[in-house]
Amino acid sequence: MRNVFDYVKEMRQQSFSATVVNEVDALALSMLVYTDFSGILDENSDETLSQVNRRFWELHSEAEITAAGAHAKRSPFLLREMADSVRYGEIRLKNYVNAISLVDVKQFAAVTCSLPDGSDFVAYRGTDGTVTGLIEDFKFSFSTTAGQEDAVDYLNLYHRGHERPILLGGHSKGGNLAVYAATYCEVGIQERIERIYSYDGPGFKAEVLGAEEYKRILPRVLSIVPKDCLIGTMMHNRYNTIVTDSERSFIHQHDTFQWHIEDNHFKELPDRSEVSKFFEKIVDNWLHRCDEKKRREILDVLLALIIDNKLVTEDDRKLSARFFYNLILNTPKLSGSDKSLLLSSISAIFVSTSVVSAGVIKEKATRVMKRVRRRIGE
Repeated sequence: MRNVFDYVKEMRQQSFSATVVNEVDALALSMLVYTDFSGILDENSDETLSQVNRRFWELHSEAEITAAGAHAKRSPFLLREMADSVRYGEIRLKNYVNAISLVDVKQFAAVTCSLPDGSDFVAYRGTDGTVTGLIEDFKFSFSTTAGQEDAVDYLNLYHRGHERPILLGGHSKGGNLAVYAATYCEVGIQERIERIYSYDGPGFKAEVLGAEEYKRILPRVLSIVPKDCLIGTMMHNRYNTIVTDSERSFIHQHDTFQWHIEDNHFKELPDRSEVSKFFEKIVDNWLHRCDEKKRREILDVLLALIIDNKLVTEDDRKLSARFFYNLILNTPKLSGSDKSLLLSSISAIFVSTSVVSAGVIKEKATRVMKRVRRRIGE
């Protein structure tokens, strides 16, 4: 089955004047921003995709890139395929921003791709495999995040003062940022936005869904999710959504490089799988049982645990098995009330699971919970 790499190779001689930007082009551009352009691009940059590709591979080896996380290790190879083409090679990459701060709970990156057809595509990065990115994802459930605010500021700062049409896109959290930025950017900029693409991106709190600004941009949003969609079921949205197929299963379907493509679009399926709907019910039940105040308190406890015990450093911020092991190892240092808070939140997850699952899952969840209680000394 064809994937985005196959599409890029097949379209290499097709200019945008011959074949206009479509949902697969938008995916390719959205995934580019997972590439670490540090030392190559900055907020004042303006270079062709071909130039950026050449400089990137002068700084990095294939062995180094293949050792990176799932999206970070494929995006540079997609960049290389796109650079060697009529269709993408002359796209200009501008205004690259990459900011991360555990204290501010912010993991944000974006780049503008100026297309030969006269439009600008703004790509927002999704979760990048850092502890900060994961913590910020949790914050979506109860608050506006620093990344969302930066997404709006980025659009306002770099896209006011000219009349170029604007497209926005992002994968995972990046899809959420694209929609949020389109919702709350300046009116003059919002009027120039033609399309917003969200690839398996989470939704929003009820306040956003009810906003007049959100309702204005909603007809321009296209959401694409895999059949076993998990991330894209979190929170809520009102998008026009396409369900597509994937070479992989369950959580691994979040990997867009494995999504099925037919001609210039994604292979459409009639509905999400039962696995996806099951997971959505679990998350909804947990959010109902664990209110926003409690979620905020949980985040504060986790941040304090991570920072006070130096579980993450500036040189080592990646999520890993060792990080989770150290997190559990340091949990007994928490006060009794903080330990109880974490335990009750974990219990709520298992209770939510049991509400929508068979008895065997409930039994397994109970056994896991007992092990967790023993491990943290309560």
